[in-house]
Amino acid sequence: MRIKTLDIARGLIILGMVWVHLRTWWLRKEDAWFTDISSLLIDKIFGPAFIWLSGVSLLLWYRNASIKAKELENYNARIMKKEYYFRALILLVIAFSYNIVVALVIYDITWIWAWFILLALAFSMLMSYPFFKTSKLFRLIYSFIIIIINQIIITILWPYEGQLNIYGILFHLLYYPLFLYPVLISYAFYILGTIFGDLLFEVFHIEDIAKRRLALRNKIVLPSFIIGTVILILGVIFIGELFWIDYPFAWVPFSISIIIIAVSILLTIEGYGYFDTKKSYKFSYYFSYYSLTVYLGHNVLFFLFYGQLNIFYFFIAFFITSALMGLALRAIHKRWRSKFSIKVQMGKMAIFLACKLENIDVVALKKEFESSRE
Repeated sequence: MRIKTLDIARGLIILGMVWVHLRTWWLRKEDAWFTDISSLLIDKIFGPAFIWLSGVSLLLWYRNASIKAKELENYNARIMKKEYYFRALILLVIAFSYNIVVALVIYDITWIWAWFILLALAFSMLMSYPFFKTSKLFRLIYSFIIIIINQIIITILWPYEGQLNIYGILFHLLYYPLFLYPVLISYAFYILGTIFGDLLFEVFHIEDIAKRRLALRNKIVLPSFIIGTVILILGVIFIGELFWIDYPFAWVPFSISIIIIAVSILLTIEGYGYFDTKKSYKFSYYFSYYSLTVYLGHNVLFFLFYGQLNIFYFFIAFFITSALMGLALRAIHKRWRSKFSIKVQMGKMAIFLACKLENIDVVALKKEFESSRE
């Protein structure tokens, strides 16, 4: 069963990340104040949300793949595990390739190891697979321990930023640059996403609609609203001042609370059928289906209006650009479908490599997959 909320959320998040980048690239220097204010309030939502949602999606993939491993003849737990790690390694290659291009463009070799979102996600994936079998409570405690440890480490290493000693090198490896998505905090968001993914798997596999809606309310929506609200209030009380001076990772509780509350609202809309999601779903679906393609491809827009637009014209340019991107993705989807989805091609390459290592006939496995969907 496909959960439309995840596609809608992923599509909106990708579009939000495009907005953040275009704002940074296209606005004039005179409008830097808008970038400063909006980056403080908005930027730390989209990136962490993308990593969190990746944790949700890959946990769902893991649960569904585990079922297939028991039902299909040519698919087993070994192939599943290798497939997952190949996905992560392929993403790691793409991430470092992206970083190398950035480093060459800005003439700064240190950016080869910079925590852009693809690198953070690749490492989060590599470190997470063993925890998929653990309980939700264990992962919850584990993720918050990581967040606490991260705050301790950054407090120790921050004074050594830019220094050529062991502490300075460790800072670069773990946190360079601080305004992106360093690995430990990204890893914590990814693990938190797997918990939500487990809850979704349990709820959306209930066939009876009335029971599913009841479980959705009691197991996901209400707890998410309560937990999200409590985290938000505590964040304002204890971390509010640090947030406004942009202290490292002071944004974490606000990001967590906003993400789970927003996704819960979308799940309520979908689960209870409050309105037809088909129209909005189709637009966001294309951005979701081609999420990695959009993320990598939109970088060519860097050169279009670099440093030329005021705030008014920027918003006009962004809405026109996003509409044209949506139309282009729709046309691509109708004609070529998965051929232009880097995410889909990564999955195909991963299963191909896993089958080769296990000496499994890829064609036979593909036929089994198709039969199981019928």
